Amino acid sequence: MDLVDKSNDAEQLLRNAEIDNYINRVRPQRVSDSCIDCDEPIPAERLNAGGYIVRCIDCQYIYELKKKQG
Repeated sequence: MDLVDKSNDAEQLLRNAEIDNYINRVRPQRVSDSCIDCDEPIPAERLNAGGYIVRCIDCQYIYELKKKQG
């Protein structure tokens, strides 16, 4: 590995760290583990799947259908 490769690797590590910091700053924090529409608990499996989850699967499905219909 030459100097250019090491420099590129260091730059990529720095870029990744900056991206992670940005994502953590702009990602809204979950206030509750309950669905914002029906107020029922959201299963842990769904919450742990990743992303910003605010609805149970049923309410999310209804929300997306309504959104498609305009």
